[in-house]
Amino acid sequence: MKSITNVGLLVVCLAVTGFLTSVRAEAQEPRVLPFAGVALDINERGDVVGYDSAYQAFVWTADGRRLPLGSLPGLPLCEAAGINNPGTVVGWCWGDGVPASRAFVWTADGGMQDIGPGLALAINDAGEIAGGGNVTADGRQEAWRWVAGQRQLLGLSGTQSAAVAITERGAMAVSGPSPDSLHVYRWTPSAGLRDTGITGYGLGINDDGAIVSSASWSWNPYVIEPDDRVREIPMWPGWIGSATDIADVGLVVGTATDVVSERTVAWVWRDGEGPVRLGGEGSAANAVNQRGEVAGSVIGTDGLPYPAVWTLHLSADLQRRAVLTALSAQLERGLVRGGPAKALRGQLERLAQRDPREQREKRGDEGGAARWQGHVRGLLQGGHLPAWDDWFVR
Repeated sequence: MKSITNVGLLVVCLAVTGFLTSVRAEAQEPRVLPFAGVALDINERGDVVGYDSAYQAFVWTADGRRLPLGSLPGLPLCEAAGINNPGTVVGWCWGDGVPASRAFVWTADGGMQDIGPGLALAINDAGEIAGGGNVTADGRQEAWRWVAGQRQLLGLSGTQSAAVAITERGAMAVSGPSPDSLHVYRWTPSAGLRDTGITGYGLGINDDGAIVSSASWSWNPYVIEPDDRVREIPMWPGWIGSATDIADVGLVVGTATDVVSERTVAWVWRDGEGPVRLGGEGSAANAVNQRGEVAGSVIGTDGLPYPAVWTLHLSADLQRRAVLTALSAQLERGLVRGGPAKALRGQLERLAQRDPREQREKRGDEGGAARWQGHVRGLLQGGHLPAWDDWFVR
């Protein structure tokens, strides 16, 4: 294998190694949180955000603590929609009789801060925020991004205009009107806003630029590839599906609805495998992280939704790709600098050249997974990475 001279090429090297089965059928019953509500996002540490039955925004930490986020003045109802790996949360608050919601950003040190009208929907580790919603006095909706304390409009306004998801490299999935219908757009720092020409509402985007979406023209959700080709995700006969998120390793999650009974089921899919049903009554999936943890909700015995987390069993190959992709993005965005960055870059290059097929032949998939965790423990020692440096090996 050729020497890697650019961290961005690390992911390219994965194409020659192949993958094992990415999703296994066991251990897919959810861990249900002890209060009514809905989980909307999950970071790599396993911290979950959402809202409870009283519309109070929360963080549920990986070690089992609930953190109430408070509210904005005069806006007592709040939802937390996104959390990054350092633990910064975004969302929105509203109140009865108030014409428009207000977006917020929350940190453990600074609490909840108002960042203007609209909805803050997603945040990456660099603190860049994707959002939308009513942002003008006349109620016009705009898609926007928040960078370095400033809001930047993306030039897309009208019904349902919003930047919905953002990658670690700053690319965003955007939805908004076109001359004929609602379209999926993509925005990148280098090229700006571009219409994919595909009808629907984009809800998630991964590091490769793949966007997941759903539309009224199909009972099946779909993946919009970086070249705008569409791949439908076939649902079961009699079910209609929506896709809500896609991880950098290609895992897609969403919710399917039985058209007769209206029963819902959370599901996961990857590159032709699945969809695999996730357990729990009336389940719905809203987000997935690189470790294969899925956040969503299930219906309790009292008929209310409860936040839920499913833990998937990923192959050693998918674990490997997750590590390479996540840490490569950290390096490219300058979140790790100086001597530590140089050392980490060298370790990642060596890691990328290891062939996981050899691991499978010698030790089986379980042995390969354990071996990769050992590699990553060594990779993360020294405290040189951001605050989420234990996400993979916890």
